[in-house]
Amino acid sequence: MVKNSSSAAPVKLTDCRYVNSNISAEANAGGFVGKLVSNNGNGASSSVFTADMSQVSVPTGSNSTVRGTSLWEANNEQCTVGGLVGLTNAPVIIGGATEEGKSVKIQNVTATSDKEDGGFANARGVGGIVGRAEYTVNAKHVLVESTNVSSAAFFGSKVASAQTITSDETRNRYKYVGGIVGYGGGDIDLDDCSVSGVLLEAREFAGGSAGYIADGKTFNGSNIEIDSIIVDAPFSGGVLGGSGGWSNAISVSGTVVRNSTFKEKTSWWNAPEGRHSYSGGIIGDTKGSIGMSNILID
Repeated sequence: MVKNSSSAAPVKLTDCRYVNSNISAEANAGGFVGKLVSNNGNGASSSVFTADMSQVSVPTGSNSTVRGTSLWEANNEQCTVGGLVGLTNAPVIIGGATEEGKSVKIQNVTATSDKEDGGFANARGVGGIVGRAEYTVNAKHVLVESTNVSSAAFFGSKVASAQTITSDETRNRYKYVGGIVGYGGGDIDLDDCSVSGVLLEAREFAGGSAGYIADGKTFNGSNIEIDSIIVDAPFSGGVLGGSGGWSNAISVSGTVVRNSTFKEKTSWWNAPEGRHSYSGGIIGDTKGSIGMSNILID
């Protein structure tokens, strides 16, 4: 496992696994890579993160906890957590060489932050695959699931989720929690992806597949299945929690959201539950253009 990489070398995982592990870092924590940086800071092709599986029903990560201890105020680092990679500004390609009928699977893995956040407004993100992706994400044949009925896998920050009273107002809120991607700073393209049985909690922006996508970027989701998840956050959606502005283009097709719950948490301090909060079966809060086809919410 790699704690930090600042070189341009690619990270390519094939049939790699972690099992029964407790992985932690003060800042960026990932199942395999905490932080991967491209050589010129904007997603150079020489630095890329890929993950594929050639075996059937074998989880890439299982029965583990990936944890950010969030002591990063002292070392000026960000605070991101991901089932495979915490933070990267290199392209992320998951399942690109994985055959139909096989999947990159994250099973019974909790990704969490000890604290609510640090002092950087844009330094957060928790996701089943990647916590914070500053460049593009292309993922297919991905399965994120919790099979433990009595104790579901959890993504987010319980400390931040519990902040509701005025005395918490000076504390920063943990944002951007997603079943696959927490925060997308570049385009996100998901195909044949499934998230089931997990609990997602945030102060703002949580979604079954992605928590948030930045302004001006595109989100394309096709053949997505969301089943039996609980999203406890304002600005929550079955597929996407929210987006950054009027220039986003969002397309969702061939998608099913079933047996799922979206709680009416408020995003205003000391306000009644549900105030200033937007939740949707597909998208929580967005602007820009939206296209949907062949959608089932059950």
